[in-house]
Amino acid sequence: MNDTLIKYKPQTIYTWKKRGLKGDIEEVYKRVLNSTNCELCGKKYQGSGDRCMDHCHATGEFRHVLCRRCNTGYKKQKSKSLARRNTSGFINICHDGKGWRFSRNHGRIKYRRFFKSKIDCMCYKIIFILKHKIKYNSEYYE
Repeated sequence: MNDTLIKYKPQTIYTWKKRGLKGDIEEVYKRVLNSTNCELCGKKYQGSGDRCMDHCHATGEFRHVLCRRCNTGYKKQKSKSLARRNTSGFINICHDGKGWRFSRNHGRIKYRRFFKSKIDCMCYKIIFILKHKIKYNSEYYE
């Protein structure tokens, strides 16, 4: 076990809670402490500063123990993919820093509207579907 991680355990756990980690934090701490290799690239950790606790910022669920390189690359990759897919559970609706966004390409025209509330955005989507007579099929959901 690494003495540095043991020495700073209370501060580490406090920081994780502050950043939104939920669940059994003691188990996560043990997993991070005993991890010897990155769970994505398999690289062996050189020191205690190389380990990163990766978690979902939306749900607070722990995902992986990663090296610094994979953690920063993983976040960049995730943020790029979040821009292309829905983050609300509804097709064509996602949340960004400004509020809720409806985005849809219909023919050659790109429709994009911003709303302060998710409900307003969903209502606009329903009106859009009815106005343009759009049919959503099962292939679109996959």
